[in-house]
Amino acid sequence: MSWEKILKDETGYITQIETMLGEGILPGYNIRVDVGSIATGIVIEVTKFPELKNITFRFYDLHNMGPNIPVYLEPNAWQRFVQPVNAAIVGLDLFLREVERNNDFDKIDDNNYEMVLEGERIRIEFTLGRSCDSKMESISGDIRAELCLSYTVDENTPASGDSWLAIYLVANMLKDADLATVERLADSGTIPDVLYNAMKAVIDEEFNHKCNFCENIIPEGESSCENCGYYVNEPDTSDVTAHEGQAAFIYVYPSGWDCPYEHSGDEFIEYEEECEEHGIEPSSNGPNYGYEASGYYMARIDAYLHNNLLVENPSRGFSSVEPSLAKRTYDDSDLLLDFFEYFGIEEAVDMLDMVAEELPQGGWKIDTGTHLLRYDMNDVVEYNPDDEETEKMQDLIRVLTEYNMQLDFAGATDEELNAIIEEEIENMESALESLKNSVPTTDESQVDLLEDYISELKRLLD
Repeated sequence: MSWEKILKDETGYITQIETMLGEGILPGYNIRVDVGSIATGIVIEVTKFPELKNITFRFYDLHNMGPNIPVYLEPNAWQRFVQPVNAAIVGLDLFLREVERNNDFDKIDDNNYEMVLEGERIRIEFTLGRSCDSKMESISGDIRAELCLSYTVDENTPASGDSWLAIYLVANMLKDADLATVERLADSGTIPDVLYNAMKAVIDEEFNHKCNFCENIIPEGESSCENCGYYVNEPDTSDVTAHEGQAAFIYVYPSGWDCPYEHSGDEFIEYEEECEEHGIEPSSNGPNYGYEASGYYMARIDAYLHNNLLVENPSRGFSSVEPSLAKRTYDDSDLLLDFFEYFGIEEAVDMLDMVAEELPQGGWKIDTGTHLLRYDMNDVVEYNPDDEETEKMQDLIRVLTEYNMQLDFAGATDEELNAIIEEEIENMESALESLKNSVPTTDESQVDLLEDYISELKRLLD
């Protein structure tokens, strides 16, 4: 029989379980099995302390945690299950007899309980069951240190009462102890050093400033983080964090950064805002690790185009220049290819202070001011005067223009032109045959036009 079956069976198994768990239990305590839709657990009810009459303690969630539940009600198996439950009750009793139940102890929910102790200088609030909800603060409340301290035992929440008793006795000592004593206890391993770190932060106001962006420690008095490069705000000393194995710390938050370029106004930029003048923002790791631009990234020349200004990759520390002046720095071919990618040819050459002329055979002749280039088929090469149209090329251009057709023959010799024309004739004759065989009715005007075009091409071969 499965445990789920035991829980759901109506023949008295739950009653038997409660009876077994209750054998030998301390007076003033009752045990029941709480079967719920979400959580099923062993619930301990306290009757010996009137002030706790409405408080129950759930020590085990039987769905996911706690001791292994025997499948069958065998005495030996159940004995191994009952023992840790009874031990937890003994620990709980020791704790409840020691703690000031009316003042120090209270219930938050079924799995978490709050214990508050106050001394002359500090107030300690332990949340029993949660690992990072405890805190230590000055009596004035000016400084509060949140601390992570786990009370989990064998993955059960909350911890057994004997662990609570240890926590209570330690806290009772801490609230009035001097720092030197607490430090010795922490160094010897008697208490977790997170307690000493929290007390030192609250009493002596000694804690690190940690950059919230990159987790780097910032020396007190510094206005920026030397690791990521952000300026930081003044810290809020009322919210300190203490973890085991490290000094207490307080987060300081980025406030802004400096644009690396010459500015017409203030170079300081608010955090998470970009420099509108140069179209950049800090990289994902901060200003010290370079910048990212919101303009066009010019891949071949490693620059950005922003507001018609050419800005080199900021990580290289180059300020913006007019595109027309960039001819002194960059290869003309790279400039043209990059600019043609984002702009029309006429606009691009105008921005670069160049002159472009469309060639009849296709492509563009570009005068950079110092030499000639030819742009065609997404490529830039030196312009060769021999590329000017031959008589045959001019005739072909005329035919293509007349019949609204296109062919790629840029830079072809007359011999290469003949091969191009022959291939075009072959393709058009095939198209003509398909057109004539089309069903249901062939457009005779289209047939005539195609036949005339083929004839003109054949004359070019004579």
